[in-house]
Amino acid sequence: MEAAALERFRSPGKGSGLRSRRRVRPGELLYRAEPFAYVVSKELLGGVCERCLRRNEHLHRCSQCKVAKYCGKSCQKEAWLDHKQECKCLKNIKPNFPPDSVRLAGRIVFKLLRQLVCVSERLYSFSDLQSNTEQLSEEMKDGLRHLAHTLQLYLKAEIEDASHLPAAIDFFQIFTKRKNIHWCGSQMIKCRKVSGRSTERKEDKQMNKKPWLMYTRPPLVPPLKSVDYVWVKQP
Repeated sequence: MEAAALERFRSPGKGSGLRSRRRVRPGELLYRAEPFAYVVSKELLGGVCERCLRRNEHLHRCSQCKVAKYCGKSCQKEAWLDHKQECKCLKNIKPNFPPDSVRLAGRIVFKLLRQLVCVSERLYSFSDLQSNTEQLSEEMKDGLRHLAHTLQLYLKAEIEDASHLPAAIDFFQIFTKRKNIHWCGSQMIKCRKVSGRSTERKEDKQMNKKPWLMYTRPPLVPPLKSVDYVWVKQP
């Protein structure tokens, strides 16, 4: 299904969402696109390719930062645009390593600075994400401010003075929106990118070990509060 077959809508008290303009079958793929930004979680580093996310025991390491690993030259070349600037940052902060959320936020910053339109933004852009800052407790805000400061230190090698950034790039606001983004965990069997989502095929003990598809919230679509996942049984 193309983006034109989906439409945005707002639900009072729940936020923004997407819905199909036509009837769909259970398990039908609604939309496929590259995610706006993604990173491999720290627990999986070294075990999956940073580009295609496939598991591989014989990955090739980036010669500069020595963090990112790829299946081969093809994946490394495709990933270079997203990795180029973070590579210098990762190298600069050694032996320290940023939290997953900070590394992802860094990629978002670089993506926004490049001002390139991602395919997944045909439906939602990063600016469309709701931060809902007014709903956060002061304790949560303090935690996000700490992450924003950590991000500033992490990006120092590429961005010496964050105050010179465009007004639209606010480190604190990026972290308030970051909560709409999900990760493939260590239980992943196979991961691929669908409409900015991490789509996992996994076997769950509580589901009689039958294969299911799990669709996580797209990072470009604000959540429906408590609804984080939708399980769709394969037809």
